[in-house]
Amino acid sequence: MTAGGGNSPSEIASLYAFIEKINSLKSGTFLIGRNRIWHGGIHLSEKGGWQRAIADGEIVAYRLATTPAKATRSLEAGKTGEGIDLYTSPSFCLVRHHYEEGEQNKNRLTFYSLYMHIACENTYSSPEAARVTVKGSGVSTYEPVAHLKLTRRLSGSHPVYAKTGAEVKLLQQTPSNLLNHRDEAHNYFLVHYVDEPNSPFYIAQSQLQHEYPQKPTWMTPPEGKPARYKIPGNTWLRKSADTTAESLGLPAGSEVVVSGEPQMVNINGGTTEFRKVQVFKVGSGTVKDSANQVMTSASKGAIGWLATSKMGAGLAAEPSLPVQFEEAAPVVDRSVNPIAVQAGEVIGHWGEHQIAKAGASGLVKDADSKAVHFEVFVTGQDSKDDSEERNKQAKG
Repeated sequence: MTAGGGNSPSEIASLYAFIEKINSLKSGTFLIGRNRIWHGGIHLSEKGGWQRAIADGEIVAYRLATTPAKATRSLEAGKTGEGIDLYTSPSFCLVRHHYEEGEQNKNRLTFYSLYMHIACENTYSSPEAARVTVKGSGVSTYEPVAHLKLTRRLSGSHPVYAKTGAEVKLLQQTPSNLLNHRDEAHNYFLVHYVDEPNSPFYIAQSQLQHEYPQKPTWMTPPEGKPARYKIPGNTWLRKSADTTAESLGLPAGSEVVVSGEPQMVNINGGTTEFRKVQVFKVGSGTVKDSANQVMTSASKGAIGWLATSKMGAGLAAEPSLPVQFEEAAPVVDRSVNPIAVQAGEVIGHWGEHQIAKAGASGLVKDADSKAVHFEVFVTGQDSKDDSEERNKQAKG
């Protein structure tokens, strides 16, 4: 069992430790929330992190917004002060799981896991989303004084170099063009180390690199597949239909897309039909020529001629259904064409979910603004279907 922020969640030793951690959260507890209203799940919230699938399953619905939504929270009646704007991610992902265990699949259950408030697109693409680090070694740093010429930071008589690979926070949106200790003009950013917020310094823009969070795999599904034929055995892909010169090996398991009209070729006193094809997928293994030498294998996209007798079963086209972030963020139903995910696969980053509490002069935002609402449930229809399937197996 894991929890915690960052890319390396920490292990939780027991169920009791997990419950204790959940009970320590400021909001989003099961089964009653802080607002004394029914809350069907739990909030995982600790400075943000990756949320992973709890079991093998398939994504049957999702909503992916470009930016968080705004809601204005007003003060309760009789309270003084002003309301406050809070932002929350409307993005979510719903995963369906099928559990089977025991003799003759007697223990069967279809259940769902819901991940609400997963990150919007701006978490992966906006300038604020980038993790900025020092990329070089021996990089000069300068005092945080905005004169035309910068003053080098020193420890005694020795220059203070930036920590290679250290993460920094930019304190300005655009760089300043300033002179270094050699009177060379460069663009500089005023920054501080993430873990040393009270020690700002200037550093050259060229010595910083931006690392953006990578979108989860399921958000970038594989390419669509055209109608094609599978190649059951090793064969040759001819450059021209009427000759074997410069042929390429086409291993078993390859897939080809047929194009153009057939061409009849005389071979050993008979005629053989050839079709012009394009290789969509190359199978594994090698193919040998008539001299028993390993041939150069065809590559994906290669075009040539192939005897129709060497083609196996036709494979239906499989269109790609792109996963898109949208401003209006409609709910996308993928129950007919679900997206497979594996246990432990990243579902999404913890998204924006701001909460507020009453302060001395009104409402105050909580410092921790990242969270995922997580819950597990079953539906009446799925429970009925599972029960009917078990009855059918019992009868026979």
